[in-house]
Amino acid sequence: MNHDSTEASTARQGLTDAYSTGILNKDMPSELPRLQALERWSDPMSRALVWKFGIAPNARCLEMGAGAGSMAYWFAEQCPAGRVVAADIDPRYLDTGRAPNLEVARVDLTKHDFPAASFDWIHTRLVLSHIPQRDDILRRAISWLKPGGAILVEDYYILSLDHFPYEEIKTVFSALARTFVTQESDIHWGRRIPNKLAELGIHDIKLTMTPITIGLPGPCEDLWRIALEQFFPYMVEKQLLTVEQVAAYRALSASEALDVPWVLFSVAGRKR
Repeated sequence: MNHDSTEASTARQGLTDAYSTGILNKDMPSELPRLQALERWSDPMSRALVWKFGIAPNARCLEMGAGAGSMAYWFAEQCPAGRVVAADIDPRYLDTGRAPNLEVARVDLTKHDFPAASFDWIHTRLVLSHIPQRDDILRRAISWLKPGGAILVEDYYILSLDHFPYEEIKTVFSALARTFVTQESDIHWGRRIPNKLAELGIHDIKLTMTPITIGLPGPCEDLWRIALEQFFPYMVEKQLLTVEQVAAYRALSASEALDVPWVLFSVAGRKR
């Protein structure tokens, strides 16, 4: 894995997009644990949808925004006679020697093009909502799929802030929504994925919606704890939250408060 300061500095060079310099950037010491918590929570759902469509041992796969690499590594295990490209704008967390059929590629999805019809499977999770060119990237990604190839796109949708049962949670997630909007994220894009895929010629669409919960012990709770502690300093610095509001949220989260502030849309289908 790429963890030393020289490699990290090299990985940062030229990264000026909001995804790479904002609250999800990989210079933050908790970003790798956050991504690993995300993997522990969401990998089972992602893999289950892939299995619904099936995956051949010789498949060529693309993981767009590979993060800490778990799905790319899993694709490599499933396709020992195939090839997996783990693409990320900042691939410092990816292990280039993990599998002989794995290629780690530093890729800016807003600019890079792969050859047409070069992949049997494409997966991306919680990436495109954070990139303003998301619709164009999705259109090009489908052109990289072979006819009959499958794609799985997963992203979040923030539920209405009007009906939160706790003012402390509403305050924090209102600030988080504003933070993402200032970084050109689309906090409602997940809901549009099914229609976007259908418009682009994807059929046999399958959809699952997973609640992203607060207050239920398990991987999702671990993810929120790590993520919010990573985000709080930025939101306080930008005066989106006060120190007192952060303290009130922490006190509430230590109680038995339960809520469902977000939903994960996982949408898969085949190219005609």
